Amino acid sequence: MFKRKSFFSKLLIIYTTVLVLILFVISAVLRFSFQRLYYLDEFRRLENTAKEISNIFIQYQEGQISYLEFTIAVRTFSQSTNAIVLITDLEGTILFNSAMIMMGGRHHLGQRTYLKESFMPQLNKAVSGCNVRELSISTETSERALNLFTPLRKDTEILGIVIISQPVQDITHIVKRVNGLIWFVGLTGSLVTVFASFILSKRFTKPIIQLNNAALSMASGRFVPVHVKTDDELEQLADSFNYMGEQLAKQEENHRQFLSTVSHELRTPLTSTLGFIQGMIDGVIAAEQQDHYLKITVSEIKRMINLTNDLLDLERIKQGHIQLYRNPFNLSQLMEECIQQLTPLAEEKGILLILTAPQQINFTGDRDRLKQVFVNLLDNGIRYAKEKVEIEIISKTKTLEITIKDDGPGISEEDLPYIFQRFYKGDKSRSTKKSGAGLGLAIAKHLIHLHGGDVSVIPSNFGAVFKIVLPKY
Repeated sequence: MFKRKSFFSKLLIIYTTVLVLILFVISAVLRFSFQRLYYLDEFRRLENTAKEISNIFIQYQEGQISYLEFTIAVRTFSQSTNAIVLITDLEGTILFNSAMIMMGGRHHLGQRTYLKESFMPQLNKAVSGCNVRELSISTETSERALNLFTPLRKDTEILGIVIISQPVQDITHIVKRVNGLIWFVGLTGSLVTVFASFILSKRFTKPIIQLNNAALSMASGRFVPVHVKTDDELEQLADSFNYMGEQLAKQEENHRQFLSTVSHELRTPLTSTLGFIQGMIDGVIAAEQQDHYLKITVSEIKRMINLTNDLLDLERIKQGHIQLYRNPFNLSQLMEECIQQLTPLAEEKGILLILTAPQQINFTGDRDRLKQVFVNLLDNGIRYAKEKVEIEIISKTKTLEITIKDDGPGISEEDLPYIFQRFYKGDKSRSTKKSGAGLGLAIAKHLIHLHGGDVSVIPSNFGAVFKIVLPKY
C-alpha cells in the first residue's frame, strides 16, 4: 500500500503513533482518576456511615434504643454493602462484630475478642483522633478491602473505635465496567485517528509527490507546471518551483540559442578564411588581390579572438575569478579614447558620436575593464543607430551617471527583462543588424556590479537608452 520508507508512510505512522499514545494516556489517566475518585467517594460514604453507627451505638449504650433496633440498623448497612462493622474499645477489644449477626449468631457486648495485631497501628492512629483509610489485601484469602478506622466520639471524648471493612470486589466490578468503557472509547478514537491521519497525510503529501514528479520531468528535459491550491507554504513552494522551472526553461533556450550563435559566429569566419587561404595556395586568387583578402582574413581572425575573449571573461565572471585593479583616472578622457577607437566604425556607417561631459571627472576604478564596458555599449549603439549616438556624463554628489543613447529601433518591452542575461540574444527589429553572440551586455553588467554600480535600460520610444551609475570613491 505504501512505498518503503516513503514520506507519506512516515508521516502517517508519526501522526497515528502520537495520537494513539495521547488517547491511551488520556484513557489511563481517566481510569486512574475515576478509580481514585470512586475510592475517595466510598471512603467518605463509609465515614458518614461510621458516624451514624457511632450515634446509634451511643444511643444503645444510654438505653435510648433496644439491642434489636441497633442490630437491625447495622445489619441493613452490612447487607447492602457486604461490609463488616466492628466496634472496639481503645485497647482493641472488640465490643461488637456484625459478622456474627450476618451468620445468624446472637452477639452480646460482654464477649471479649481482641483485634488482630496487624491492625493495631491503624487503631492507635484512630485513637489519636484521626480517620485512617487503607486498601488492604488479605494474606489468607488474597481479597482486597477498603478499611476505615474512625474514632467513636461522644461530644469531645473518644469512647472507642468504629471499624468498617468493605470488600473491594463489588467496587472493582463497577470500576472495571467504567474502565472498559474508557478503553473502548480510546480504541474507537484510535481507529478514527488512524483514518483521519491517513486522510491528512495523503492531503499533505500529495503536493510533495506532484513536486517530485515535476522535478523528475524537469530532470529529463520537460518542464511540467505544478498546480497546488492549499493556501499555505506548500502552495508558495509550488509557485516558486514553477517560477524556477520557467526561468530554467528560458535559460536553456537561451543557452541553445547561444550555442547556435557561437557555432555560426565561428563557422562563418573559419569557412571564409579557409576559402581565402586555399584560393591563394591553389592560385585561384591573383597576386594583386591577395593583400585585400589577407586583410579580410586578419579581420575575421580578430573577430574570433574577440568572441573567445568574451567567452573566457564570462566564464571567469561566473567563477568569481575577475579581479579589479583600481587606480585614479579621468573618466571623461577614457570616454574620449573609446569614442576615438570607434570613430572609424561610426564614420563607415555614417553615425555621429556626440559626447557631453565635463573635461575633468576624477574616478578610481579598473580603467581597462570600464573601457571594455564603454566600448561594448558604444559599439552596440553604433550598430543599431540610424544617425547618431549621444553620450552624456553627469557628476553628482555621490555618483556618476553615464548615459549612452542611440536613435535606432529600440528594444521591445518583452526583451527588456532579459537583455542583460547571459546567452540572451532577443529583439526582433534589431536582430537584422546584430553580429554579436549576446555576451557583451552580460559582461558589462557584471563588471559594473564589481565596481559597486548598476547598469540598466531606460524604456524609450526613440532608440535604446543605457544608463550606468557608478559610486564615487
